[in-house]
Amino acid sequence: MSDFYKTKDLGEAAALLTVGHRIREIQRTGKLVFFVFDNTPEVKSDSQEYFFGNLTAQARDFYANLKTLKHRIFND
Repeated sequence: MSDFYKTKDLGEAAALLTVGHRIREIQRTGKLVFFVFDNTPEVKSDSQEYFFGNLTAQARDFYANLKTLKHRIFND
């Protein structure tokens, strides 16, 4: 099992941030950007909940995290 959970989905990354997970780093591979989190059972569970539409998060916090991530990937 890898020590890291990676996603290239901006919405998923913002959602994981919103529910309390911390990004370890942002990796760039050509034009792709990967958001790297610790690979924990909670991250996997929250990721699945996000994709099935069952993750509960504060909308305002989600929006703020989305803006922050966009700023980080387009201004770094």
